[in-house]
Amino acid sequence: MMPTTKSSLIDAAARRGSSQVFLPRIHGGYAAVFVLLAVSCACLIFTPSATSGAWLWVAAVFILGMPHGAYDLEAIWRTSSNWRITARRFMVYSLVLLACLGLFLALPATAVAAFLFLAAHHFGISDSVWTRGRVGLSWSDHLVGLGRGLVVLFSPFAFQPSASLAPFASIVRLVRPLADPQPAALAFLALLGAILVLLGIALVSAASLRTRRSGRAEEWATLGSVLALSAFAPPLVAIGSYFLVIHASGHCLRALTPGRPVDSWSFSNAVRVHRESIPLLVPSVIIVLVLATLVPGPRTDAIALSFLIFCVVATLPHHLLWMASSRWSRGIACHPGLPVPDVERDRRGDAARFTGAPA
Repeated sequence: MMPTTKSSLIDAAARRGSSQVFLPRIHGGYAAVFVLLAVSCACLIFTPSATSGAWLWVAAVFILGMPHGAYDLEAIWRTSSNWRITARRFMVYSLVLLACLGLFLALPATAVAAFLFLAAHHFGISDSVWTRGRVGLSWSDHLVGLGRGLVVLFSPFAFQPSASLAPFASIVRLVRPLADPQPAALAFLALLGAILVLLGIALVSAASLRTRRSGRAEEWATLGSVLALSAFAPPLVAIGSYFLVIHASGHCLRALTPGRPVDSWSFSNAVRVHRESIPLLVPSVIIVLVLATLVPGPRTDAIALSFLIFCVVATLPHHLLWMASSRWSRGIACHPGLPVPDVERDRRGDAARFTGAPA
């Protein structure tokens, strides 16, 4: 059995840190919106090159980006009653990752396309004001999350199809030959991107129209900043900025276990997440850096592309863990350092916060 003291002390420290050191925030998380708008303005003024966003993805290997995923092992540990269950769950996690690797090597274009839609769903349900931090989501929750993610992931393709396709085409070419896209194909890609963005806006609009639905202003402010960023910033900058400023940072500020975020978002929690991600972070960074030696081109671009390849392979197990069903979350009840969760009560409490109804 895992020692009670380590878990209970860490949990207590996380909660104490949450009450002691708060990341400065404007109401509703609008600080992140202002950051994205500032990046949009900077790109409008200075017009950076299409590949200028590579440095963002290099930084994400070490700060926020990779650590938020490498925290998965700690999340599995915290939701397991002993090391055998931890090992068994991590083995399943690893097998899913290996299956994704096999798909990428066999059908790289299919794997990349599937990754984009999976990332849209992951970004959406992880970051939407109506679904973040929750498990056991309803179909309507999944749809609104997907809607938000479609706007985030496919806005760059609608505004800048050639530059948006370029890094993913480079990833495919590392495994299979791929011809350069023709103008007609790029025009179709822009149209498809626009259709997916409009579909995403429609799904979020449907959620916004629900009676007494709160959080609408923050949700639409975020999507507005994403559209501005996609219009004016290079695609790697646009998606990279969202990934770091909203998705990965939000995960680090609130993450504890699937469906059980910390009571208050805090810088202390982000530090804890980075520290506890180290056992999985170190081998992951090594894999990315070794893979970068096999990718042609400037070193910064190679590391950025290698990290994107890692994301293509590793997003599905990460997504399944944090989109955990109530069955997975009930493993928390066995952990001696955590209180027994009531999943249905938590779900009702979340619904009450988002609709204004009594729990």
